[in-house]
Amino acid sequence: MMKFLQVFFVALVAFEHIYFMILEMFYWDKPRGLKAFGLKLEEAKISKTLVQNQGLYNGFLAAGLIWAIVNENNFVSIALFFLICATIAGVYGWYTTKKLKFLYPIYPCYFRNNLNFAKKIKLYGLSKVLRFSSGFNY
Repeated sequence: MMKFLQVFFVALVAFEHIYFMILEMFYWDKPRGLKAFGLKLEEAKISKTLVQNQGLYNGFLAAGLIWAIVNENNFVSIALFFLICATIAGVYGWYTTKKLKFLYPIYPCYFRNNLNFAKKIKLYGLSKVLRFSSGFNY
């Protein structure tokens, strides 16, 4: 049951980032994007290229989380790395915009990180997670 919950929450975060990617890359200056982000058309047109780039990064985060799901041998290490990246991106987005609605993407990451990952890190050791993430052997 715990494995199912882990995969479920990682998939939830991945699908959120796919949604963000689509919204930012394709609907930023369309009515749906304008409503979602509370923008005026003029503002959206000015920032469109930058936000499309941001959407691409959201796609990379989603791809990494999906990679974690399909790679059962290194699920914890891969998922932990990409969930931490998503959490940092969410906190930074909230901090730089000062809008609470930008904080909601990190909630599933936060709860997912705390859902049995503490036990896994204790079991495997933080050095194993760091070794896998960096590609270096300490």
